[in-house]
Amino acid sequence: YRIYNNDIFQITNYIDNLNYKGYLIMFSDTTDDFEFKNKKEGKNFSLITLNLMNDFDNIIENFKFNFQNGSLKVKQEISKENTNSQYQSFKKAQELKNKGDYEGAIDILESLYYSIEPIEKNNKFRVKLLNNLGFCCFELQYQEEAQKYFKESIKLKETAYAYDLLGRNYHHYYKNYPAAIDSLSKSIDLSSNLSSSKCYRLKSRAYSYRNNEEYDKAIKDFEQAIECFKNLNSYDKISQIEKDGLASTYKRKGNQLEKDSKYEEAIKNYELAIKYNQELYDTLSKSIKKLKS
Repeated sequence: YRIYNNDIFQITNYIDNLNYKGYLIMFSDTTDDFEFKNKKEGKNFSLITLNLMNDFDNIIENFKFNFQNGSLKVKQEISKENTNSQYQSFKKAQELKNKGDYEGAIDILESLYYSIEPIEKNNKFRVKLLNNLGFCCFELQYQEEAQKYFKESIKLKETAYAYDLLGRNYHHYYKNYPAAIDSLSKSIDLSSNLSSSKCYRLKSRAYSYRNNEEYDKAIKDFEQAIECFKNLNSYDKISQIEKDGLASTYKRKGNQLEKDSKYEEAIKNYELAIKYNQELYDTLSKSIKKLKS
């Protein structure tokens, strides 16, 4: 039987009488919450056995009745001691996440998630908790769970981080490119101008535009991402964007123009694709030769 200082527990409609003959209240931790279990012993319990308060009536006064989703649950007012414990657990979860142990991190984070009530809108700790849960689920390809946590986080507070990962989840797993573009656009708007995060988000949106066949917008975003990395002196990132991003976009745009019988424009785009990725030369040079003949 455990009581935490200054905590008030809620239990459901359960007390049969207020004398010293009654029930031994037992409970155990579960992954979702604390569950109370009742066990009738058919004998008296002394105050020494309870070892809690001077009078059983005083114990009763410290409980409230609560039904939630048809099951018995306990809700606990968070004391300073518990808050410190939660932060320590959160820190441990982040360490596991950084080591790539996403399952281990989720176990701790979900325990915290179900033990903390949704509180005021600007609760920074809960936002961080939800974003970390969403990230771990994203890495493990638990798409629905990731969506749930990011959306809940955004309801509490709109952040560039949550919109970024929500957009990437739409892109990679749901192939919902318009939704990805919408989320990534919000993420970019919330990003600081001179940050590598904004550069990566521009690149991510460019791929969503490309896959949504909005090639001019994709090219514009790739070019902005390149300028962004240049401003941060991150030149090692630029060649990868030019090779994988711009080249593939120009190639796809060329394919579309060729289908539309716009051969001169298709040739220009194929040539730009080769410019950014020489590995495409063998394939596209044949297409260029064919279109020129």
